[in-house]
Amino acid sequence: MITLQVRMDMSVALARMVTPEDMQEMTRHAGDDLRDLLKNHFVERSQQTGSRNYWAGAAEATESHMEGRTARVTVSHTGVRLHLEGGTVRPTGRTSPVTGKPTRSLLVPGPDSPLRKRRITLAEAGIPQEEIMVLYSTKSHLPYLARVQERKRMYKGQRQKVTPLGLLLKSVTHDPDRTVLPSDQALTDTVKTSAVDTLAQRISNRTKR
Repeated sequence: MITLQVRMDMSVALARMVTPEDMQEMTRHAGDDLRDLLKNHFVERSQQTGSRNYWAGAAEATESHMEGRTARVTVSHTGVRLHLEGGTVRPTGRTSPVTGKPTRSLLVPGPDSPLRKRRITLAEAGIPQEEIMVLYSTKSHLPYLARVQERKRMYKGQRQKVTPLGLLLKSVTHDPDRTVLPSDQALTDTVKTSAVDTLAQRISNRTKR
C-alpha cells in the first residue's frame, strides 16, 4: 500500500484570518484533490502502458479520508508499491485458482501470449484445466505454461495446437519506477492550489454574510 499524508501548518500572518474549521476543510479538500490527481494519473498510465486492467484497478483502489487533522490518501492496489520502489517477487505458495494446488512459480506472459494481448489473467481466460500444461523450451530449457488443444485434423504434421501462455519463473525483480506516481512538483502544486482556493472561498463566503 502507498500512503500520502496532508497536514496544514498556517503562517503567523494568516493565523488571525483562519479558523480551525478552515484548516480542517482545507486539509480535507487537499486530500480529495490529491486523490483525484492520482486517479487520473493511473488512468493515463493504463492508456500509455496498455496494462489497462491493472492500472484501472489502481485508480479504483485510490481513496482519501480524514484522521484527526490529517488527510490520508491511500493506494491499496496490490503491487503498486513494488512498481514504485522496486523489489523481487516470489511465489506466495497460496492455492492457485486455476490448478487448485500451491503456487510454486510466477507466470510471466510474453509479448505474444494471449494473456498479455487480451490484458487478462490466467483465471480470467477460462481455459479448461485439462488443456493447461507445463512444457519445456527446446532452446532455453526453461519451463513454460501452455494451452494444448487437440485438433480434429493434422496441421503441418501436428495433431496438437500449442499456445504458449508465459514463462514459469521462481522470482521476478522489478527496478524502481518513480513515474508510478505524479512528480513531486505536481503533488505539491495540487495541495497548495487546493488549500488556497478552499481558504479563499471560505473567506469570501464569510464576507458576504
